[in-house]
Amino acid sequence: MFIGERAEVRVRVANKSTASNCLLKLKAKVYEHLVEDELSLDPGESTVIDIATPVITQRSLSEVESFVELVDQVSNLSWSQKLTLVKPQLPVVVEVDREHRLYSSAKKYSFSIKVENKLGAELEVELLLSKLTICDTTVQTNRLVLKPYESSEVLVELRPRKVGVETLNVGLVIWASEIKLYELYEEISLEVRQSFSITKSSVQGIKDSTVTKGQRFGVYLSFKVYPESGAEVKLLSKNLRFSESILTVFPPEDERLVEVVAVDYGDSVITVSDGVYSLDLKLPITVVRPMVRIVAGREVIYGGMRGTVRFEVENPFDVELKLLVKVDEENPFIRFITKSREVFLKPYARSPVELEVVGLKYVENGSFNALLKVQIDVEGVKEECEFSERLYFSVKSPVNVQLSVKHSAVYMPIVKDSSPAFKDLRTPVSVMVVVKNLTKHLIDSIEVGIWFKELSGRGATPIKLSLDPGGSRPIVVDEGMPCNYTHDYITVSYRVTVSGYYTAEEGEVKIPVVRYPPLLVSFSKSLFKPKDCPYPGIELKDKVAVLIPTGVDLSSIYLACGEPIKISEYHIKLANNLYSILSDSIGKEVKSVWDAASSVIFKRSLYIKPSFNREQEVYEGIVHSVKGIDVLPAVLWKITLGKLIKQKAGRYPVGARKVGLIVPNSEESFRTVRGDFYDNLLKFVLHGNAESEAWLYNYIRDSLNALVVDPMYLLYVLNGGRPVGFDEKVFASLLERGSLAGLLMYLALTDLSGWVLNEKIVGEVTRVVGEKGGALSSKGSCKVALSIILQKLLEHFHAVASRVEHLE
Repeated sequence: MFIGERAEVRVRVANKSTASNCLLKLKAKVYEHLVEDELSLDPGESTVIDIATPVITQRSLSEVESFVELVDQVSNLSWSQKLTLVKPQLPVVVEVDREHRLYSSAKKYSFSIKVENKLGAELEVELLLSKLTICDTTVQTNRLVLKPYESSEVLVELRPRKVGVETLNVGLVIWASEIKLYELYEEISLEVRQSFSITKSSVQGIKDSTVTKGQRFGVYLSFKVYPESGAEVKLLSKNLRFSESILTVFPPEDERLVEVVAVDYGDSVITVSDGVYSLDLKLPITVVRPMVRIVAGREVIYGGMRGTVRFEVENPFDVELKLLVKVDEENPFIRFITKSREVFLKPYARSPVELEVVGLKYVENGSFNALLKVQIDVEGVKEECEFSERLYFSVKSPVNVQLSVKHSAVYMPIVKDSSPAFKDLRTPVSVMVVVKNLTKHLIDSIEVGIWFKELSGRGATPIKLSLDPGGSRPIVVDEGMPCNYTHDYITVSYRVTVSGYYTAEEGEVKIPVVRYPPLLVSFSKSLFKPKDCPYPGIELKDKVAVLIPTGVDLSSIYLACGEPIKISEYHIKLANNLYSILSDSIGKEVKSVWDAASSVIFKRSLYIKPSFNREQEVYEGIVHSVKGIDVLPAVLWKITLGKLIKQKAGRYPVGARKVGLIVPNSEESFRTVRGDFYDNLLKFVLHGNAESEAWLYNYIRDSLNALVVDPMYLLYVLNGGRPVGFDEKVFASLLERGSLAGLLMYLALTDLSGWVLNEKIVGEVTRVVGEKGGALSSKGSCKVALSIILQKLLEHFHAVASRVEHLE
């Protein structure tokens, strides 16, 4: 039994009644069909009934369970029989290969589907194919008409679209007399395989991983080919052009060397494709814009001289390049003589590029932008690319300049109310500039200028010179500074230029001005060193008088100025000893009126910037009282110390501390104490009474001649009293008696002009002060006496210097 045929079931029916007719209703299910009928049987009659169905279809495959049922319409009695029918067979036989493999390089692939008709009736077969992604399908025809018991086939063509595996569903719909009998589906496994693979690749003919447009090189490809007939592949790339872009490769392995030319920028990727399967092959090269490698250091340019900014350019490609180097910008440190250069570079070649420049201004890390234009014209490719490169240089001085000042300070003596000749006196200032050529070339345009900033127009006229390689030359400027110079320093300015526009070095040095009350030291002209002595001097007929500061070591004077005459040597030693003793003693403490008076005199004499804080404390510590035997000394010291530190005499307020001295409440309470000396001294101190001064002068003169020295006599001198005339006999007597404290006070009370030019006396005084002055300075009156001697000594030399009428 086949699907597409009619089914029949034969049933024999008999009426067992002999008396009556039998009216039956027939109901039968045969496969998928339900058949109903009626029949009538005479008494005792039997008959055979063929139950026939329409054509059975695919549905009957699941409807094999059937039945036949008879119902007596009178008695309503029934009879039924279940039937299991044979499963119907398919009306056609389909023959097809269920697995197919093809390669991606195949132009087309076909297979057939054969269909055989098992029925004795004509069948029509409709062919349905599912859609595929890996292939395009084409069917020769999608409808077959099969004669009874005949067969036919349909050809299916496949065109691969991509590599992969997929199932093709083939549907066959069977029709007979426009009745759909059966639907049949077949699954066909399809596989599209790649036709090739690349087992090895390499780039040949280049030295680097970069190439540029127009550059030719080779690409080696090793293929593994799978189809027996071989495969045709095409080479594709966005930035490469191939000498042959279509290759036919053969199994099992094939090798090809393909020449390519770079035509665009970017990473190089070759796509190898057979039309269906594609393989992207990334080459280890990049196509870059045409450029050159710069090999450059930091060029040294000498200011004011021609130099060269030199660098090397290297062609990293296997094509010839044309390079234009150009500088458009202005640079504050160099001026370009050559602003452009044109260079032709062979493949992989190097070439120097030199730009001639002139150094204008010193710079350690200078730079400029060079514009580089690279051009290519090869293999039909024309390309031009611009980029800039920062080039570095330094502009250094071609000369070394060393400035030295002969003396560390400019010594200006303080001389007031001096003569016109003295006002023309000059303090020497010596400046030397040494210029050395640091280059290996002759420099013939060096200009050196030295001038004194505070003195308009004073200094050396600019000096022009030339220097051989490595050569040097000193330039010395000796200048005399006027002693009425008012500034606290002298500024020496200098400038060294090369070629008129490059400043090799410029600067200024400030030399401090030291002002001092001078000692007038005499030198023999033959022993004096005028070029080395830093102090101003006055040339007289047979000697030179030099104004030297107090405190300068005698050995230093010997070294700098020469050997002074003997008495001047004593003067130097005496002043230095006094200076050393007093500066050391005063620096330790100021507690008594003696300390305060000595300190004030010392500072005034040496023009030390006054700072009388400690002296003021002592002054304020002298308090009022009506008791004690030291009333008058206290009053006199209060007035005297007040004058010394420039305060007014009169009634003084009570201070907060005491220093062992007291002052009475009224002037009348002490006038009769200790006689006329204090009475006259008080009048002289308070009012400057001339009669009192004359009385005191005579009194002190007579006392000194009698070898009586009272410390209170010093108050007469401290208040401006006229000094007593010096008597060598009195001096000798005091010296012989060993009364050194009295000797010092005698020198403080007498006229210094009486002994200062006496070599013998000056020598003795110098010895006494040098040997005993330090110990005696612990006594207040001696310390004041030493201060007065130093003050008189400096005042004496000041007076001598101011009286010089002319310079020889």
